[in-house]
Amino acid sequence: MRLHRLVILALALSAPVAAAEAQFSLGLGGGTGMGTRGGSSGGGHGNVSLQLKLPILPGVRGDVYALDVPSDSGRFAAAVSVVIAAPIPLVTPYLIAGLGQYGLAGDAPKTGWNAGVGVSASVVIGPSVFVELRRHQRVARDMVTIGVRF
Repeated sequence: MRLHRLVILALALSAPVAAAEAQFSLGLGGGTGMGTRGGSSGGGHGNVSLQLKLPILPGVRGDVYALDVPSDSGRFAAAVSVVIAAPIPLVTPYLIAGLGQYGLAGDAPKTGWNAGVGVSASVVIGPSVFVELRRHQRVARDMVTIGVRF
């Protein structure tokens, strides 16, 4: 009898998850440095990202950066991060943290962490706009990125 109730409860709880679909989004952005942390606060960057959001779980995002000021010996970086977004429609704040390779295309790429906060604003249908502030361990400044997510 108890097993029967557990099966019914499990089916009831999994129904909304099964009905929901995974969502992919493509982001394009760019920005500038903020603060120095021993380097130059100047210099811009470009960013392309692909994010996967699963129902109930945090999102996973991959980012590729082109840096105006080199990170160690190379101008490119790639990172994989976890995104935890507040379930608020239209204006959604989020936290992001992950690991990346910095100084790609150089002689000695280095692994480092990144962490930050952001906010995404959208209408019901169409692209959203985001603003994000992230600290990257291997970059000599914090980075502010403004972009569009499709």
